Order: sequence, then structure tokens, then C-alpha cells
Amino acid sequence: MGIGDSLEKKVTSVARRSDLGEIFADFTVKVLAVIREVVREEFDRALSKHRINNDRL
Repeated sequence: MGIGDSLEKKVTSVARRSDLGEIFADFTVKVLAVIREVVREEFDRALSKHRINNDRL
């Protein structure tokens, strides 16, 4: 379980306690999914660059 999954569970559990909770939870989960994807892409890009630089040495 990653940080995003943990945040998603917390947001969902807190949101269930309020009137606008479901809307807030859905929005937040979608935002977290986008952030997770962007971070994954940037990490993969950085790792790839690192591997290329190490291969040149």
C-alpha cells in the first residue's frame, strides 16, 4: 500500500462523515490519482536518465 492509497482511504473515511463528503471524496480521489500518475511518470523519466548516464561511465 502506497502513500496515495493511504491518503485515499483517509479522505474517503473522513468524507463519509459530512454532507458533501461523497463529492469531496470523489474529487480528491481523482486528484490523487492524477498526482500519483504524474509522480510515477517523472520518477520513471528520472530513473531512465540516471540509467543512461550510468551506462556512459
